[in-house]
Amino acid sequence: MTAFDSWWPRQHDIGFGDLAEAVLEPKPAGRWCERTVDGALLDLFAAKAAA
Repeated sequence: MTAFDSWWPRQHDIGFGDLAEAVLEPKPAGRWCERTVDGALLDLFAAKAAA
């Protein structure tokens, strides 16, 4: 679990299943995605470059 996931409200999801984890990868070319309780992964945003 990331720090982002620890405070992200479970009712604020975009996926079609119940939210298991909100992921924000704090690295160049990182992504913001949701993992559902059934294991599906939904990419919401992927960084193309980092400054």
